[in-house]
Amino acid sequence: MSELIIPHAAEIERSILGSMIMSDEQNDKTSHILKYGCEANMFFNSQRRALFTYLVDEYREGRVIELMEFTSRLYNDASQRYGSVAEFTTCTGLDQPTSRLEQLVITLSEYKARRDIIQQTSILNRKAYSMDESIHDL
Repeated sequence: MSELIIPHAAEIERSILGSMIMSDEQNDKTSHILKYGCEANMFFNSQRRALFTYLVDEYREGRVIELMEFTSRLYNDASQRYGSVAEFTTCTGLDQPTSRLEQLVITLSEYKARRDIIQQTSILNRKAYSMDESIHDL
């Protein structure tokens, strides 16, 4: 039997982040990504989730991401509250054309939906084996 892997899409997460990092006034990809419904909870990886949250916060505050400054901040932040330098660097090379962003966000949301289904069925499975709950509580 093959090993089951939790559905996630690291390259899609990185591509969305790379597009946000490289977003600017002339090519505002972040607004497209948010318009398509992308949210932090769609990111499987906690470092990429933290980076997404940071980029959205900066975008909403109207601040532009300065690559060198942010890389330095990540390098000096032992808590990695915004992610890691390695993850950030990987994302910067994966900037996508605006025309692909909607499909990337849709795919990411589908992976999130699959993880939600797995989580809910796992909870239901545990309850079904437990004799502590009535069948009606399932």
